[in-house]
Amino acid sequence: MTILRTSPVHFDTRPVEIEERDGWGVVKRYEKEGDGPHFVDLSHRLRWDIQDKNVDELAPVQGIRIPKTPGKAVAGNGLIINRMNGT
Repeated sequence: MTILRTSPVHFDTRPVEIEERDGWGVVKRYEKEGDGPHFVDLSHRLRWDIQDKNVDELAPVQGIRIPKTPGKAVAGNGLIINRMNGT
């Protein structure tokens, strides 16, 4: 089975520098992007920030496994899950 990861973020310009991170193609620079800063609005995505001392014991959420490492996030099924610190 092949897993295809697709970012929910798309721009009307061509990426000129891409770095692979955790299976994701992360655009580091776009053609004609000009001076920054630049912001990406993901507020249209349902997001859960999960924090609990027993996070590793929680069941997957909507079929998505909660990240094992604090500070990491996963996306799928229209949902973003952020693993907060383990307090």
